[in-house]
Amino acid sequence: MDRVRAVGSARAVLLAVSEPIPLAQLFANAGFAPLLAFDSLQIVEFARTAEVVVADDLVDPDGRMLQQAGTLQDTIRVFVTEPHRLAPADVHAIVSADLPPDEVLSRALTLLALRGDRGISEVLSWGPLRLDLARREARWRGGTCSLTQTQFDILVALVEAGGAVVSKMELQKAIWPNEPPDAGERLVAHIRRIRSRIEEEPSRPKFLLTSRGIGFCLAQPDDSREDTRSGERRPTHLRSVQGDRASAPA
Repeated sequence: MDRVRAVGSARAVLLAVSEPIPLAQLFANAGFAPLLAFDSLQIVEFARTAEVVVADDLVDPDGRMLQQAGTLQDTIRVFVTEPHRLAPADVHAIVSADLPPDEVLSRALTLLALRGDRGISEVLSWGPLRLDLARREARWRGGTCSLTQTQFDILVALVEAGGAVVSKMELQKAIWPNEPPDAGERLVAHIRRIRSRIEEEPSRPKFLLTSRGIGFCLAQPDDSREDTRSGERRPTHLRSVQGDRASAPA
């Protein structure tokens, strides 16, 4: 990694919120080392040491400092604000201030799981699918697979989920973080286009599967215990299986 992302042996989370203790306890229980920022300038000053930055509209009223923290590659940024209030565009998640602190933790862990640890390798693979993150190139069964940027990002998110079901809402937040989730019709349209390029029978998919009423996942390859990067095994504690898999199309 090109910068320090941990305090001691724990991953660091920077909390710039008016009531940090409940969140700090939750993140600490999840294995993070909480850091505190008490004004907006400290957000940028301390963000370089953290994998996750959580700010609210009391410490960072317009979210401007949180946006500046976004210039740091792969830093997960969560903004807590009042419902219906205008929030900064360049954040990964916007959480309503009336939700409990464990919702903030859950959102951050989901985003981390979808992001994965890109410091290990710039190539992802899952069964016959290979994704080159640096070149933004996809290969399917050894041949070139033409995908749009959005379709590529959808497959990256699903590969990084390690075969777990990713809900439609989680996928929308990962692919379009600055837009409010909708009914999922746009996401489903992209899923269908991906299937048209990789499935022998797109109407009866065997690789990109639908979990009815929940979301999508990738079928387990024969070597499903192998990690998606460089043959290493991935810990399973970040995977969040949300329901039984089904092979029915969206």
